Amino acid sequence: MGVKDTFNAIPPSQDAAALPFVLDPEVPKLLKALFGINSPPAPRNDLVKIFLTGIPGLNQPKRVKPSEMLRLNVAIPPSTAPNPLGVLGGDIAGFPNGRRVGDDVTDVALRVMAGATPLTPDFNMGINAQLSDGVAGNDVPYLPTFPYLASPQSGNP
Repeated sequence: MGVKDTFNAIPPSQDAAALPFVLDPEVPKLLKALFGINSPPAPRNDLVKIFLTGIPGLNQPKRVKPSEMLRLNVAIPPSTAPNPLGVLGGDIAGFPNGRRVGDDVTDVALRVMAGATPLTPDFNMGINAQLSDGVAGNDVPYLPTFPYLASPQSGNP
């Protein structure tokens, strides 16, 4: 958290500076401290694949340079039955293979941080594979045309 603004300000070509934070992230420590949820220990090379290089055989390009970028394998056709959990839900057309507006990136990120992926099978079960922010969808419908997302709520009751 202390360096997130610094990280957000650097270009992707310099994302390697954040590697220590990917290898030993804060979120799993918070999951342990707040909820007693165990996650894979550092170094988290699984997170490097998922968030910095792409997943081999899914969306990792040739001659990849580690950086936090959305990667999309355009050879994978759009899903006819999208799963909001994307790849974790068995839908290889979804996040982290690109990002659709209906992908639940918060739930996916929580589960990935907890190790609920095939890359860390000892943690891909139980509560780790059920983590959620409790939000199952948008509270307003999508627009029929671009930008598809409705205007944000004002935040005032």
